[in-house]
Amino acid sequence: MHEKRLVKEAEALGTIRYVSLILNELRPYRDATFPASYATCGVRESITLRNEETYIGYSRQLFCSTCQKAFGFRLTP
Repeated sequence: MHEKRLVKEAEALGTIRYVSLILNELRPYRDATFPASYATCGVRESITLRNEETYIGYSRQLFCSTCQKAFGFRLTP
């Protein structure tokens, strides 16, 4: 199927998200912790995501408590 049509990034990320959600249902866990670092101030923190947020491509804004700036966080493999 890959050779017959070009898959757009949004469609691929959507598919990965749905597969991740199914796997999370089959093998549930409470939450997961990931490292995050802020580009301008260099502060490194750990963020905790809920089960339904832990899929490749998940993104949200994080706010640094040190420099008071917003940064984008994206869960990548």
